[in-house]
Amino acid sequence: MATEEFKKEIEQRYLENPNICPFCGSTDITADHPDFNDDAAWRDVHCNKCNQTWTEEFKLTGITI
Repeated sequence: MATEEFKKEIEQRYLENPNICPFCGSTDITADHPDFNDDAAWRDVHCNKCNQTWTEEFKLTGITI
C-alpha cells in the first residue's frame, strides 16, 4: 500500500498537470464520464501506458450569474 507521503506527491504532480499520468508521465490517458450526486462529482481516469487508474474529484467552487 502506498504511503501518505507518496499519495500526496502523486496528487500534487497530477494537480500541476492533469493532462499526463502522475505515475509514468504519459499523455495517453482516458477518462470516464463524470458521476454526480448532490454536491460532488468524480470520474475514473486510466493510463493506457502503465495501466494505473485514479479518480478525479470535483467540487463546486462558485456560480456565474
